[in-house]
Amino acid sequence: SDGVYDEDIRQSFLHADSYIDYTHWTTADRGRLTAARIAEDIELEGYAVMLCGSSAFVDDMARQFRRLGVPSERIILEELQFR
Repeated sequence: SDGVYDEDIRQSFLHADSYIDYTHWTTADRGRLTAARIAEDIELEGYAVMLCGSSAFVDDMARQFRRLGVPSERIILEELQFR
């Protein structure tokens, strides 16, 4: 039930014009996601970060990535709003 669009994303990013590394992360399985945990596995230099989720999550993660030295212009935000 987590990641309703997971399969669609997995199919779409395969056809992207640039390299995309996609990971479906569930807190219940892997713990709280942080920018530091991502940086443990991925060299952030030269990459853009795409964030999607609630405004609180997106704002917090963007702040964390900026603290790790990712320039704001390489942080792409998509906020989900459920009504």
